[in-house]
Amino acid sequence: MPTGCALFSPAADLALSLPSVKKFEAIDWLSEGAPWIQRKFPADHIWPATPPRGDLHCDNSALCHPLIDPATWTDWEGMPPMWFAGGQETYGDGIKFLVQNIDASGVPVTFVEYEFMPHDWAVVMPFLPQSLHSIKLWGEACKNLGDGKVKRGESKAYFVKLGGLEMVPRSIHGLLDIPRDEVLECMRAARDKLAKFVWKGPEVGYSKL
Repeated sequence: MPTGCALFSPAADLALSLPSVKKFEAIDWLSEGAPWIQRKFPADHIWPATPPRGDLHCDNSALCHPLIDPATWTDWEGMPPMWFAGGQETYGDGIKFLVQNIDASGVPVTFVEYEFMPHDWAVVMPFLPQSLHSIKLWGEACKNLGDGKVKRGESKAYFVKLGGLEMVPRSIHGLLDIPRDEVLECMRAARDKLAKFVWKGPEVGYSKL
């Protein structure tokens, strides 16, 4: 078991079933879905897979398996302390659902949400103040987790405002106001619809690369 886990803008709710998918459509570059299933995404000898499937990671029928999408798992008892950063992104509600379940399992977790930031903003736009700020916090989290400085009962959540990067404390319990069973039902319903989709290659022809 590791001493701790620190995750940046993790992919959660891979079935794209929760309200944040539409709510942050204007902000997140992932709004159109995974790049590798887009109409013009180039094909090669690796992708589409043989036999073809609906997602790069797995067949779409497995999108709600915890080994594919950890946000679908709700019992995190016995896990080490964790730290998460996320933006106002497609996966936003999935991340919040994951964080709330970790906290409810008695595992200390810290969640930092950045206003108006898309998925993986620090990688896509490393020059932003929000990127430098979040990477600094990520590094500090890794050090604190490695040094064993995070104790049980110390779950925290913050909202980082766009302008001055002010970290406003918030309640973990109010991050996502949707009952657990309803969230899981939405995820499974979206999975069942996506299970019918198979990506066989771009509509515009195969890449010559």
